[in-house]
Amino acid sequence: MASNEEIKAAIEELVARGEKASVRKIWAHLGNSGSFIQIQPVLKAWRMAQAAKSAEQFLTRIKAPLCTQN
Repeated sequence: MASNEEIKAAIEELVARGEKASVRKIWAHLGNSGSFIQIQPVLKAWRMAQAAKSAEQFLTRIKAPLCTQN
């Protein structure tokens, strides 16, 4: 059984190679280790964290010009 850290590392490796992380790809990357039921919530949490990070970066980019206008 794969740990959550191993699953996250597999996600990062897949994404770094330009692939879209999916439960099946992560499972195969882990050598068919872990279960889809174990991988899915980790992938969902990772995607949510990425979305939050993207939203924060976007808001930072649009806020800066607005703060400099008088």
